[in-house]
Amino acid sequence: MSKEFTLKYPITHDGKIYNSVFLNRMTGKVFMKLQRDLQAINQIPESEVEKREEESESTQFKLYAAIAGVPLAVMEMMDADDFIELAETAADFLPQKFLEQVQEAAMEKVKSDTSSSVPEISEKDPKTSGETEPTGDSGQGSQE
Repeated sequence: MSKEFTLKYPITHDGKIYNSVFLNRMTGKVFMKLQRDLQAINQIPESEVEKREEESESTQFKLYAAIAGVPLAVMEMMDADDFIELAETAADFLPQKFLEQVQEAAMEKVKSDTSSSVPEISEKDPKTSGETEPTGDSGQGSQE
């Protein structure tokens, strides 16, 4: 399976003009290399946020460069609009299991980011109006 992806903003690298790239399914060799890269990123302590992010970005560029069959520098030089569209299109060329792992990792990151950055407000928080949610009980007991 192969698909031509036309760049809206062509790139020149090493004397070659890239007006388009051809997306192809990932090979086993590339998949294993990316798996090793992802495992290495997971070994970086969470306290080293910048290093983790840099390595993650680098791995993403490697992934798309491999699928497009172009040098890494071409991906890094690509216009952001072209890159975003290419990344969306390239999803069809990724192994399903790999996509599931990436999505699962992204969801875990969102959960951890959300849980650590969203303050909890208790019912007795002085910042609230003092009112609590109605429980459906008017406090008068049942009248039969």
